[in-house]
Parts: sequence; structure tokens; C-alpha cells
Amino acid sequence: LVNTHDADDLLTVKGATGPTFINTSVGDDQIHVEAVEVANPSEETGDYFSDINVDGGGGSNQLLVDETGTAVNDVIEVTDSVVTSSLLPGVHYKAKDAGSFGQGIDVVAGNQNDTVNVSSTLRGNVTTINGSGGDDNLIVDSNTSDADGNLDGIRGTLVLDGGGGNSAVTLVDSSDDAPSPETVLKEANVAGRDAVEVAGFACPS
Repeated sequence: LVNTHDADDLLTVKGATGPTFINTSVGDDQIHVEAVEVANPSEETGDYFSDINVDGGGGSNQLLVDETGTAVNDVIEVTDSVVTSSLLPGVHYKAKDAGSFGQGIDVVAGNQNDTVNVSSTLRGNVTTINGSGGDDNLIVDSNTSDADGNLDGIRGTLVLDGGGGNSAVTLVDSSDDAPSPETVLKEANVAGRDAVEVAGFACPS
């Protein structure tokens, strides 16, 4: 259990041997969860044997889930409350006490050929997916097990950045019979690179 003070804190996680709970209290905090490729077997960092549970608390917070230190072809699953992958059993996130992730929910894949599946995003916050290096597949679909889903779970703005490789973006809305009159699909720019911004698919309720 990690509790921080009522200030603007930066907390970096590089491994977990058991269930880990992080409460950052009041303040505009940054929580970075890094999956690290361990170069020296004697080092005890880089492995996640259990879930990370993040409560950003009050304030405008940032969550960064970063796999750039790894060298595996990974599959990353992103929802409005958890990020999982073959390296991360689960990074669960919320911000109670009227807090938010106003500084962004950022997921950065590794430098290999990765797949990132996004089934939902947190309302009122911006979720950014960065493929980093490699030829990545960025898929937005409520049903990540097949191609017959919808985009109703995209309740906060989603920015898709393929990174430095030849990446593909797939949006699946085939099972949604209702019109989405406020859908926004436009170009964006992330760190000097072109990206795709997706918003407005979900109904207001």
C-alpha cells in the first residue's frame, strides 16, 4: 500500500511481487507504470506478479502505462478501468473524490510488432495509445475476441498514434444499429507526428 501526500507527486512503478495499491490523494499527480526488460537476471525489477490498483484521488492526474523498455510482441488490452498485457496482469485505475485523469491516460507499446485493443475509454478524459516502434495494430472494438463489436464504449476522447513503424488502425462498429450523429474522426498531432482522434461514438448517458 502506497499513500502519497496532498501535493503534486510523481510515482514510478517498475515491478510488483504482490497486489499493490496506490492512493495519491489530493494533488495533480503522475503515476507511471513501466514494464522493464531486465538485462541482469540478478535485478529484482521489471516483473509484475500481481495487479496494480491506482486511485488518483482528487486533482487532475496522469496515468502512464509504458512498455517501451521491453522487446516482446505484446497484446495490450485497454478499457475505461484497466490496462492488461502479457507483461502486466492488470493496471486498474480510478480517481475518486471528484478527481480525474485530466493529464491523460497514456498507453505506450513496446518497440516490437504489438497489438493494442481498446474496448472502452473513461468519460471526460483523453486516452492516448502510442504504438511506439514496430508495425502495430491498433484496434477499437467493444468485442476484442472477434470483429463484430461496436464503439459505444468510447466515452472519452481517444487518440491513436501508430508511432514510428507501419501501423494499422481498425475501428469496428458493425453491431451498432443506432446512428452516432456526433461522431468525430479527425487528424491529430502527438509529439510532432500525425495521429487519429476518435470521439463522440458513445451515447450521452
